Amino acid sequence: MLVHIGRILLATRSALCRQFLSSFFHQWPMTDSKTELTHTLAFTHHFDFLLVEGFSALSLASAIEALQNANLVADLNLYSWRIVAVKTGEVVASTGMRQSTEGDLSALSLVDDLVVVSGENAYNVDVSRLKVWLWKHVRSGVRLTALGTGSIILARTGLMTGHDAAIHPWYRVGFMEQFPETPLSSRTHISVGNRCSASGGTSSIDLFLDFIEEDHGASFANLVADSMCYRKTRLMQAAVDVGAPNSVSVLHPTVSRAISEMEKNLEFPASPNLLASKLNISTRQLERLFKKYIGQSPKKHYSRIRLEEAYRLLVQTHFEIAQIALMTGFTSPSHFSKCFRAQYDITPYELRRRPIDAGSRRF
Repeated sequence: MLVHIGRILLATRSALCRQFLSSFFHQWPMTDSKTELTHTLAFTHHFDFLLVEGFSALSLASAIEALQNANLVADLNLYSWRIVAVKTGEVVASTGMRQSTEGDLSALSLVDDLVVVSGENAYNVDVSRLKVWLWKHVRSGVRLTALGTGSIILARTGLMTGHDAAIHPWYRVGFMEQFPETPLSSRTHISVGNRCSASGGTSSIDLFLDFIEEDHGASFANLVADSMCYRKTRLMQAAVDVGAPNSVSVLHPTVSRAISEMEKNLEFPASPNLLASKLNISTRQLERLFKKYIGQSPKKHYSRIRLEEAYRLLVQTHFEIAQIALMTGFTSPSHFSKCFRAQYDITPYELRRRPIDAGSRRF
């Protein structure tokens, strides 16, 4: 009777039923009968991966590898997946790799778990058709997951408002400026609620291991992590703060604090004298420390940090060049252009006109 009820529930493939059964099995005594029952009632949790042109191949592969390893460890088809796109045909990844798909949006008649995978083009791709489809089909119980820069895609469709998002550090400033109604998490991934996301790269493994843990418990998720030689990495990833400045990589504490101050004050740069005063050291001592540990003066390093942020904003957003100059502490667009060209051998205007292609980014 119990088996019969379970099969009826699982046939619905709803998230509510999955949660009920996962909770049921986690509380069941550890006996041989539980093993038999689990095998009898084992459901297949299905994911639909929606690829956006220029998607991150690493993010997609990391997620699917986690699901495939779960199937291998369990020796059961616990997970299934399908790869689709907004339009029928192949989708080109950021690496230039071509990925075949199993259909377009029309193939998604019944969706419980939709995973949007995108890459460097997230601000430039046309999301009008996807936006219409999402608002028409996404029910309250559907979980939307964003991989790579997928949080940008979902935010552009208006479906991330009020939901926390995880995103790569390169995109944080531009994201906060464009989508202030979507709080950014300092974690590498968010796996709770019906808006989940990963900040890029192998953080997709961490996210999907969390999904596996939600379905089948921590012990099983750890076995899957072991099969991927990932358990220790998973533990370390849990402590990563993607919002932390790059200053954490600098060994000298005073230099690290100075760089942290620079990274927090891009729009209104502090002078070397003011930085030294905040650090309770002399300007000359600050100069010596930067020369020793960074290899350049504080002023030069500060300019590099601001120009790197300007480069990312130029590539990732549609802000006016004059606005980006102000956001990164350059009061004059002409001076900004001169400094930018000196560092990158290209002006901001030339960079904006350059076609986006795989592998062309400096960062």
